[in-house]
Amino acid sequence: MKRIKVHVADNHSLIFDGIKSLLKNSNIDIVGYSKNGLELIEWCKLNNCDVIVLDLSMDVMNGIEVLKYFKQNAISKKIVVFSSYLDILFIEETIKMGAKSYLLKDDNPENLVKAINNANLGKTFYSTKVKKYLVEEHVTSKGVKGNLKILKELLSDKELKIVKLLVNDHNTVQIGEEMNITPSTVRSVTSKLRERFKTTTTVGLALRFAFLHDD
Repeated sequence: MKRIKVHVADNHSLIFDGIKSLLKNSNIDIVGYSKNGLELIEWCKLNNCDVIVLDLSMDVMNGIEVLKYFKQNAISKKIVVFSSYLDILFIEETIKMGAKSYLLKDDNPENLVKAINNANLGKTFYSTKVKKYLVEEHVTSKGVKGNLKILKELLSDKELKIVKLLVNDHNTVQIGEEMNITPSTVRSVTSKLRERFKTTTTVGLALRFAFLHDD
């Protein structure tokens, strides 16, 4: 089995030491380490890795700025955000910038191994705390805040399929072809979902459900 090459960007050496210890007996090799975003970008110009584990709070250039740099320069990187911040603005911004996962530093350590493996395969991974927080911040039905299990129960099979395709950047016509339904049916379903989940755009709807894209 091919081993996964990882670069860690975090300005706390104790965190880096903990990550090294955690990954020691896994299928993951640390091939680079940066203490700030600028060091990471310079490293990436000369080296390659499969996945980047990225802290958000760093000196010189923070994690959000790194993600924006990659996006603005069309640099494709598989990113696992590893942060202390449970904040909707940070989480949403990293999702928009293309990060594959968002983990908290006080999560179960084994989740980092899972997140790195998922990111390497192009899949997402959000820890339970982050998923619940996203639901509490964004998803309300009949005035009752729900958790992930309740959210899935609120969606029909058709609705769940549509939002998953939206997260995968499918447009209305493509979704219709994939599901063998008319574009007008797709528009009708997405319109009702936007109303239910309090967002005015299809992009906003996809963002609401980005954390469900883990299959």
